[in-house]
Amino acid sequence: MFFRIPAADRAAFESSRLPLKRQRPIVFSLVTLVLALAWPGSAQQVQRPVSGAAVGMVGTFEAVSLDDFQNKRSTYIYSVKDRATNRRFELHLSTPPDTSMSTGDLVSVEGTLVGSTIEDAGVTAYSGDTDLSPRYASSYSPLAKPSPSPTPTTGPVVVPGAIGSQSTLVMLVNFQDNTSQPFTLGQAATAIFTDANAFVQENSYLQTSLTGTVVGWYTLPTTTTALQTSSTGCNIQTIQNYANAAATAAGVNLAGYQRLVYLFPFLSFCGFAGSSDVGGHPSHTYLNADLKTHTVVHELGHAFGLWHAHFLFCGSAITGTLSTCTSVEYGDPSDDIGTITDYAAHFNAFQKERLGWLNYGTSPVITTATTSGTYSIQPFETAASGAKAIKIFQSVDSTTGMNTYFYLEARKGVGLYDSYLTSWNNPACTNFTNTCPGYFYPTGYYPCCDSQAYAENLTSGVVVHLGTPTQGNTSYLLDMSGTTTNWYSLGTNYALAVGQTFTDPISGVTISTVSADSTGATVILSNVKAPTSSGTGRKKN
Repeated sequence: MFFRIPAADRAAFESSRLPLKRQRPIVFSLVTLVLALAWPGSAQQVQRPVSGAAVGMVGTFEAVSLDDFQNKRSTYIYSVKDRATNRRFELHLSTPPDTSMSTGDLVSVEGTLVGSTIEDAGVTAYSGDTDLSPRYASSYSPLAKPSPSPTPTTGPVVVPGAIGSQSTLVMLVNFQDNTSQPFTLGQAATAIFTDANAFVQENSYLQTSLTGTVVGWYTLPTTTTALQTSSTGCNIQTIQNYANAAATAAGVNLAGYQRLVYLFPFLSFCGFAGSSDVGGHPSHTYLNADLKTHTVVHELGHAFGLWHAHFLFCGSAITGTLSTCTSVEYGDPSDDIGTITDYAAHFNAFQKERLGWLNYGTSPVITTATTSGTYSIQPFETAASGAKAIKIFQSVDSTTGMNTYFYLEARKGVGLYDSYLTSWNNPACTNFTNTCPGYFYPTGYYPCCDSQAYAENLTSGVVVHLGTPTQGNTSYLLDMSGTTTNWYSLGTNYALAVGQTFTDPISGVTISTVSADSTGATVILSNVKAPTSSGTGRKKN
C-alpha cells in the first residue's frame, strides 16, 4: 500500500518515523526497519498492547537485504506488517529465518513486544490456525485477527513472479539539502533497461526481461539529516513513501509496476551500495548512487526472490555441516549474488532453479541423477538445448525432512556475462582499472581487474554447489581442490578438474570429471542414491 502524505500531515509523518538501526554485523545480522503507518484520522484506532507483553499476530513478512560491498558486509532486515492494524514491527528472530519465505508471504508471529520491535520472534508460514495462544490479552489477540486466508504452500522451490516481462519503475529522487542529479534519466534507463536487461535475458535463457520507464528527478520533502539515524543507517522507508507520493502526484500509476527502484545521490551514512526486498510484489530496490551492472542485477536478484550465494569453507574435507565448516557471505565469485566484485557473473544453477529459469515448465532442464552412471551437461551460459546442470541427492535433514543436493555446472566463459572467466570483455569490467579495491587477491584487485583471474580452471572443469531447494539461503560454492587454507582466501581453481575424483564423506557419492571442453562436460557418478521423499514444496508462479 502506498501513501500520499498531505503537507499538513508531514510533521506527524516525520514524528511517526522510527529509524533504521544496525546491530554488529554477524552471519544473520539484524537491524531495525520499522515505520509507524498510522496517519492522523486515517487508520483504525486500536489500543496497543503494553510493552513487554507477549503478542501474536498475522501479517505479511518483509525481508530486506543491505549490501555494503566496499566493507564486505551484508545485513538482513526482518519485519512484519500486522493485518489488523497496518503497523510494521521489527523482528528480532529467536532462530535464523525460514528462507522458504519471501517478502509478502503471510505469516504468524509470536514473541515479546518491546517498543515497536518483537523480541525472540518466532515466524511461521500462516496456516489459518486461529488459536495462536490464549495468553494474548491485547489488540493483537486471536479475536482481533482477520478471517483465515487459504494456507500458502510452504517450502517453495520456484519463487513467484520471476518469469516474463518485469514491469519496472525507476524513480530518481533527491533531497531538500542535496538536490544534485548525478545521473540523467537516459543514463539510468541505459543502466537498467539495456545493461541489466541484457544480463537478465542472458541468465534466464530469454525467459525474463526488464521493461518500464524512468521518472524524476523528484525533490522529496525531507533532508539527508532527517534520514540519518544515530547508528549510521538511513531510513529507506521514508525515501520509499515520499518517492511513491511524488510519483503519484506526477500522474504515475504505481500499481502498474512489479518492480519499484529508487535511485538517489550518494548518502555515505546509509552504509550500502544497494538494498532490496527479498521478493515481493511489488518489490522495492534502493540504489545509493550506484548504477554498476553488478550492483543493479545483484539487487534485482534479491527483488526476484534470491538470497545470497555463499562459499562453504571445509578445508581439505571439501564438504561438511555448518557446525564443522564456515559459511562465507559474499564468498561465491562465480555468482553475481554471491560476490562483492564488479563483474556480473551468471547466477548459479541452484539460484536459477529457484527463479524457474531452470527445471520449471518449458525452462531448460536440470538432470536429476538417481542412479550411478555417466552424465553429460551442456555449456551453462547458452540457451542451446540440453541439460544445463546435474543435480545429485546428498542428504536429508532428520529434523526438517529437507533434502540437500549437489549442483554441477559446465561454465565456459561464453556470452556477455561469464566472459570474465576467459577475457576482459565482461561489460561490468570495461570501465575499471587496476586501482579498484579487492577481496580475493593479495594484490588488492578485483578479479575483473586482475589478469590472474583468467587462469581459473572454471572453464576446464565442473563447478559444484550445494543447496537445499526448500531454503533460499543455502547456496554454497565448494572448493573442489580442497587446497583453500583460510575462509577468506578462496583460490581461483575451485572447479573439479578433468581427471580429478571427489568422494563426499557424508553421502559416499563419488564424482569424477571425465571431460570438459567447449561442448560441455561429462562426469561419472558412483554410489548415487535417490531421495526417499520429495523433501520439497512448490509455489506456483
